Amino acid sequence: MTESNAVLETLVERLAPSGDDPVSERTWQFSERMAAIYQQQMKHFDEDAEARQWHRLYSTEHMPPPDDTANMAEVAAQMAFYFPTHVFKFQKAAIQQLLEWQSRQGQINPYPLGAPSITLVDIGAGVGTASLAVIDLLAAWTDVVGEFGYKQLGISVHPIVVEPDTNKQGPRGQMLNSLARLVDRHTISIEPVTEVFAPYPEPECIEQILRAIPGGSLVMCCISNFLSSVPGDGEQALAPIGAQAASHATRTTEHSAAMSANQAAIIAEKAVRCAEASRQLLTDPAV
Repeated sequence: MTESNAVLETLVERLAPSGDDPVSERTWQFSERMAAIYQQQMKHFDEDAEARQWHRLYSTEHMPPPDDTANMAEVAAQMAFYFPTHVFKFQKAAIQQLLEWQSRQGQINPYPLGAPSITLVDIGAGVGTASLAVIDLLAAWTDVVGEFGYKQLGISVHPIVVEPDTNKQGPRGQMLNSLARLVDRHTISIEPVTEVFAPYPEPECIEQILRAIPGGSLVMCCISNFLSSVPGDGEQALAPIGAQAASHATRTTEHSAAMSANQAAIIAEKAVRCAEASRQLLTDPAV
């Protein structure tokens, strides 16, 4: 086994231990970081008079719709019922991108996707599930490459969250701030979050995204469950996202070692179930 393969297998094992039966499906688990953040946020909800009503209003037989919310009880219920599974679904999609990119390199690059600066454009961010999942994955990557003797001088992450539902802004900010404190020892810094409340793909939304992306940063466009709420054909919904991500990266990014010629990565948890053209867009933002 090459050292590169050993690093990648260790990363997967860290996130999804194989257990006693190596042929059975892996069980994805919360990292200690993510578990602490989730439990802390649910505690905050239970301490809030409005939010803790989710216990009375919802159950596994009566789950809240994954849509915009009317109050904090609905936000808390969505966190309780959807966050744990959506984190894992998104990390599985994100790690596939990372593994495919790293497998094409001649040797281990201590920077994931070859970039010390990453801009996360989180479309339909909700409570920040996709951003939290990616940053947690970056911390796991940093730990693993460090154990194999590879050091990097730090990764800077700038989240741009696109979410019209203002009820989710507070919990999202609290969790990202908590994660920032936990990943600091992994030499990962989370830059101030840019909030975009205009819905994607309205021109105002795209303009705000373009203005917020810093130069010299790998653009990672994250879509977690976005396509579930988009009417019509999923391929048509994904195409403008891919085009915008590639456009952003072409205009702002300088890293020659990044993911593709356009320096953009697209991670769409739902998109893998779309048409073949959408699958090509996921693996090659230049398509």
